[in-house]
Amino acid sequence: MRSISTSFYSCAQCNFFLCNCCVHELPKKVRHWTCMHLRELFFYSIFYCDYCRFWSSGFGYNCNACREIMCIRCHEIPDARIVNIEGQEHFLFFGHKYKEKCCGCHDDDFYRDSFRCKDKKCNLVLDYRCLVLPQTARYKYDEHALKLTYRDDHDLSQCYCDICEETRDPKQWFYHCAYCDVSAHPNCVLWKSPFVKLGKPFRIDVHEHPVTLVKIDFYPPRCNDCGEPCRDVLSIQCTEPDCTYIFHWGCYWSREYSSVWCLLHRD
Repeated sequence: MRSISTSFYSCAQCNFFLCNCCVHELPKKVRHWTCMHLRELFFYSIFYCDYCRFWSSGFGYNCNACREIMCIRCHEIPDARIVNIEGQEHFLFFGHKYKEKCCGCHDDDFYRDSFRCKDKKCNLVLDYRCLVLPQTARYKYDEHALKLTYRDDHDLSQCYCDICEETRDPKQWFYHCAYCDVSAHPNCVLWKSPFVKLGKPFRIDVHEHPVTLVKIDFYPPRCNDCGEPCRDVLSIQCTEPDCTYIFHWGCYWSREYSSVWCLLHRD
């Protein structure tokens, strides 16, 4: 679910692409440093990572003993890594006792433990979610790529999101276009599901036709569950032109499954 910049493999019959590293470097079974159990590689149209809390498509690892699901991006994060923020290198290492607020999103309700800079004078603490944020992102109304930015020196009264038009915390990470002077919350730019592949048909147990994941900009139909328009949010829609089946993904998931684990292991 990341852009392919090197050689890759593709299916001649369907819209399926794999970069070289996903073909040759992903073991089917592996022990990850976060737990002692054996994790198994799986593929699914959409799943929820228990570590970064992003919905994702494609490959992931699940631990049957812990009943946990991990996306490939989180799987690739080592227990110690170097990150470059504003030209300064930080050596981050994983810790079970770090419960401070994440410096990227200021969330202190961590689903997972966090990473902290090895320099005791540095207060940088990051959770999995901020560690996997793309360095650049596209916004449909800006011709340039927006860059992940770590601090805003403007006054609080001048810090707002150009997408949702709500205020921003200048100390939280955001995406910014220097050419157009556009700034936005990460969730507003990424639509809360940047790693989900749209348009690929798949089947669900509760509907007779194949469905697909969509995000609709204009003239959105209303969700069959809550009745609200399916605008700019991840939705599940029937691929048959005469069928009106459409649900917000959140409505469908909460209605049909008690947990993501049930979704992946319903067979």
